[in-house]
Amino acid sequence: MIKHWIHIKNFKNGNTSPSLNDYEYDENDFRVKDFEKVFCEETERSSVVKDRNKGITNITYNHLNLPVRITISSLQFIDYQYNAAGVKISKAVTDGNDFKKVDYIDGFQYAGGVLQFFPHPEGYVNVAARIPEGSTEPLEYFFNYVYNYTDHLGNIRISYTKDPKTGTLEIMDENHYFPFGLKHSIYVPEDKKALELVIEVPGEGEVKLKNVLETEYMFKYQGQERQDELGLNWDSFKWRNYDYAIGRFMSVDPLAEEYHWQSNYAFASNEPLVGKELEGLENDNSKDLRNRTTVVDPGHGGDDPGAKARNGNKNEADITLKISNYTVSRIGERLEGYTDNPPNIILTRDSDINPGGKGQKNSLNARVNIAKDNNADTFVSIHVDSADNQNADRVTVYTKNNPNSESSKLAEQMVSELSEVAQTKQGVQRRTASHHVTREQNPNTAAVLVEVGFITNENQEILLNTEEYLMQLGKAIGDAVVNTLYDDYKKGEINN
Repeated sequence: MIKHWIHIKNFKNGNTSPSLNDYEYDENDFRVKDFEKVFCEETERSSVVKDRNKGITNITYNHLNLPVRITISSLQFIDYQYNAAGVKISKAVTDGNDFKKVDYIDGFQYAGGVLQFFPHPEGYVNVAARIPEGSTEPLEYFFNYVYNYTDHLGNIRISYTKDPKTGTLEIMDENHYFPFGLKHSIYVPEDKKALELVIEVPGEGEVKLKNVLETEYMFKYQGQERQDELGLNWDSFKWRNYDYAIGRFMSVDPLAEEYHWQSNYAFASNEPLVGKELEGLENDNSKDLRNRTTVVDPGHGGDDPGAKARNGNKNEADITLKISNYTVSRIGERLEGYTDNPPNIILTRDSDINPGGKGQKNSLNARVNIAKDNNADTFVSIHVDSADNQNADRVTVYTKNNPNSESSKLAEQMVSELSEVAQTKQGVQRRTASHHVTREQNPNTAAVLVEVGFITNENQEILLNTEEYLMQLGKAIGDAVVNTLYDDYKKGEINN
């Protein structure tokens, strides 16, 4: 249990009793996991129900494990409402005699029934309402386009708009963050936010509106809403709430079973500088297309011809080079026109050579070093198998033992794509093995080794001497790479 993190800036250490834990979890609270399992399975969720540092005495969750009430005291609490899909539609804050309700309608945000802002592609439109004295109903609205400058993780760093008084650009807000989301000090001086919109109203003279350079727009870190009411200081992701002071979520990852190697409460897989958190579900460590690197490795070559066909006409090195060239062509074809700066695709060899000069050990080390030196996101080593048993007839996709998540995704895509084209009696199988070229890769590289068939099988030997079949294999491998490495982009924009 986390205790007394007094050295973290902006961490509220409200629990001064050594006998009490800072946090309590609903260890014995069982709720249905999802709609499909309502009648057949219950599961332990283990979410925070008390946070003594913030004075939170209880948090009540619904069946989707989303908070419906956060209670500080009988006079201080926050209520939430969601639609059936778990999308937040309202927030009501009670602070003694003060009450504030915020409604969320497809990006349009209302407070007390008054429109505050709505989105546009590069930011949002800030709304200043003219409400006559003694009334609660807006008489008219005035709009300012606000533009957000974001970094590679979607953090909104600067928001700026045109000052309606002077016509010049003004910075409304500037934010910079520590890795897990704590904000630096305020960068924009208060006098920058003290400008008012003054309009001339016939019969009334000058009327001052709500400060046009102030905003209730609280979507900041990774584009998520920062909730500061009642000292809550959480970021609200779609499926979970996140405490940026301690760098962890308040409830279990709904996809925890798919990420068994890390904490159920971890934020962005504990790599907040590499990737952003996707809706409180999983880390997206995607990079810009221009920075993606795929290394395609045609197995063997030079003094190492690899497995040989029974008739001696073809060897493994010749076949893998042809398939690899088709793979590279397919990746380029799929991504043509998708970006002006195509991703980096590297072949470990483009002719019948040994990349390491001479010897198998040098060859294997050279292939790994090519991937490491280029910080490869994906590494695919292509081979042809052989066996004493001439009936062996399958395609095999290998990852190393205990592969990372990206390698597993790539292997699954390989099996899926190759199953569409492989002509084998035993199908396409996925296995683990300790191959040097996958085992020695960088920890985050998605690495697989593909044995495209058995050259010692009579039927496979015929197919592997057929140009059309080699092209189909190469295309399938290329499709698997694209579908894995670029799955965070709209696949509809990548040609099939």
